[in-house]
Amino acid sequence: MLHLTGIICVLWLIPLVSLSKLSGFKSTPGEVLGLHMDHPEFRPTPRLYTVTAGQTAELQCAVVNVEEVIWKRDSRPLTVGLESFYNTDRFSVVHPSPHQWNLLIRNASRNDSGFYECEISSTRKYLRKIFQLNVIEVTFDTTHMPRKDITVTGTEYVDMGDHINLICNATGRNHSPSAIDWFLNGNKLTSRGTKVEIKENVEVTKRTIVSFLHVADAQLSDGGNYVCRTTDLLIKSFTVTVLNSNKSNSKRGTIAEQDSNLAHEQEDTGRQGGLLSDVKNSAHARDALTSRHIALYLVTVLALLRHALAPR
Repeated sequence: MLHLTGIICVLWLIPLVSLSKLSGFKSTPGEVLGLHMDHPEFRPTPRLYTVTAGQTAELQCAVVNVEEVIWKRDSRPLTVGLESFYNTDRFSVVHPSPHQWNLLIRNASRNDSGFYECEISSTRKYLRKIFQLNVIEVTFDTTHMPRKDITVTGTEYVDMGDHINLICNATGRNHSPSAIDWFLNGNKLTSRGTKVEIKENVEVTKRTIVSFLHVADAQLSDGGNYVCRTTDLLIKSFTVTVLNSNKSNSKRGTIAEQDSNLAHEQEDTGRQGGLLSDVKNSAHARDALTSRHIALYLVTVLALLRHALAPR
């Protein structure tokens, strides 16, 4: 009996299908019988996308009553379902919900600009949705952009027992660095008591941060290479040398040297005085000798005159 009923139903359905074909309606037997059949269709999503070069573009394709979609570009398939036709991970599909099949294009470039298709395979008709992607390149004029900079100032040479004071001034490009770290010979410095003090001052409008390093009672171990480093990795170094000098001995030595120099000066002055006396004595001797020569000359002249005038 059941077998006979099935045959009757099939015989009754065949004329209905034939009638639908002859009438030109693209209906399924279920529709002819008045049964509701769900068909694949797209849901509204944006069709135009614009991204900057280097960013990730996400083209959103939303569908219903579909198990998977095919993404194409220039009629060439990129993905089928979650599978990619490329070995690279630049093109992939994410499926965040049963209706979403979004195409991801990582590190987009200008060559990725163009039209993309989200395609549905259906027994009733060929369904596809076209998307347009624009990838723009943004260039920056770096000649007028503020530059990052860092400087360290202070005293290069200090005597043992004196204080070391260094100043690190760092400027960011768009904002001031958030913090500054100090290092001595590779070891990070932190404030500890009165020996080491670190203070910072941030000037937001100038995009700068200033750090003050104070090391009290400098010892030989406090000398070396000081490094100032910002959170955005601006680095500057500064070398400090601690001198092992005894100030009191140095002063006494200086006085002794002055006394010795004074004695040498007095000795030189004595020598110069003796030389001057010798010169004066020599001058007096020359003067006396010259006077005798003149007197002898005059006597000789007078004798000759007398001899010439004497009567003969």
